[in-house]
Amino acid sequence: MNRCRPLRRWIFAGILGLMALGTTPVLGEGRSGGVPAFFRSYGFEPVPLGLTAGNAHLNETSHGLETRLIVHGRLGGRSVVMFVDTGSSSSMIESRHVGNPVERVHVDQTNLDVTGRPIAILERVKLEPIQLGRCQFIGQPAEVVARFAMEAHEDEAPVGSMIQRRTSDSDRPQLVLGWEFLVRNLAWLDCGRRTLHFIASPLSTDRAEQMAATLKASGFDEVAFIPPHRGWGLVPVSWGDGNSRLLVDTGASFTLLDESQVAGLGLKVHSLRSRISGFKGSTADLSFTSVPGLQVGSHRIDKTDVGVTSLKAFNQPQTAGPLAPLLGILGMDLLVREGVLIDFVGGRIFFQRTRGDGK
Repeated sequence: MNRCRPLRRWIFAGILGLMALGTTPVLGEGRSGGVPAFFRSYGFEPVPLGLTAGNAHLNETSHGLETRLIVHGRLGGRSVVMFVDTGSSSSMIESRHVGNPVERVHVDQTNLDVTGRPIAILERVKLEPIQLGRCQFIGQPAEVVARFAMEAHEDEAPVGSMIQRRTSDSDRPQLVLGWEFLVRNLAWLDCGRRTLHFIASPLSTDRAEQMAATLKASGFDEVAFIPPHRGWGLVPVSWGDGNSRLLVDTGASFTLLDESQVAGLGLKVHSLRSRISGFKGSTADLSFTSVPGLQVGSHRIDKTDVGVTSLKAFNQPQTAGPLAPLLGILGMDLLVREGVLIDFVGGRIFFQRTRGDGK
C-alpha cells in the first residue's frame, strides 16, 4: 500500500483543462510545465532521484557516466539510501539494514546477478514503512541478502544491476527498489528527468489511455513490454534480419549486447581490457562495439556505442527462465538519451522522438 499526498489543485486543474480541450492535448516545455506538470495534472506525486558518479568508459574518448539512480529516504524512521533498479525483479536489502520487519519468511533460494553468479536469499520480509518524499509505503516485501558487493577493481565498469567501489559512503545503497515495488506502487519513471511518479490509487482505463494518447501526440513512441512482464521489462528489438529482446535495466550504467549474438552480425568488437561485476563481486570481460542502429518496437535508436559481454546466464532457459533468449540489456545511457518514460502498471515504455524527425 502507498500513501501519497495528492496535489489537489493540480488534479482539479488538469481535469478541467482536459474537459475544456475536448481533444488530445500536446505537452510543451514552456509555461505549461511540460512532462512534470503533465504528471501532476493526473494526481501523481513526484519523488526526485539523485544520480551517482560512475566510472564507465565505452571507448577511449568517452567520459565517466553518472547513471545510477538513487533516492535518500527513510525506513522505519531511519535514513536509508535506495537504488532504483528495474533489472532486479524484487526489492533487496542488506541483512544489517532490515531493522524490525513486520513479517519474516525464511527461504532457501538463489537469484542470478549479471555475470551468472548466484545471489543467496536469506529470507523474505515485509519491511517497516518506507518514506520517499511525501509518499509512504506500508508492508513492502523484500529479499534479504548478506551484503551487496562493493569492492570492484579500478578497471571495472558499473554495468548490469551492480554496485561499484567509487560510490561514496553517503550514496552507498542499503536497499534496492526493484520491479515488483514499482508495479505494486503504481509508479512511472522519468529516466531523463530522474523522477519517480507515484499515485495513491489506479487510474481508470480511460484516464490511463488518455495519458498515453497525450504522450504519443507530443512526440513519444509507445512500445509495449513483451508479456508476461511480472518481474522484468522486455522489449522487442530488431536489426538487419534478426529479431530478439532487450531487458530494460536502470541498474545498468550502459547498454550491453551478448557476445555470442554479436559475433554473427559483422560488427567490429574492441577490447576495453576491462571487466564488469555483479552483486556478488564476480566479474566478466567487457568489450565495446558501434551499432549502426536498433529498432525497438516502433522506435528507432540511431548509431550508438554499446558494451559487449557474455550474457550466457540469461540465455540458458533452465536458469534464466522467461528472460531467455536475450540480445542484451538496455541501460541508462540510452534510457536517458532517448528521454524514456516507463509505465510499470501499463506494461509499456515511451521513447521521446528526436526533434524534427517528421514522425
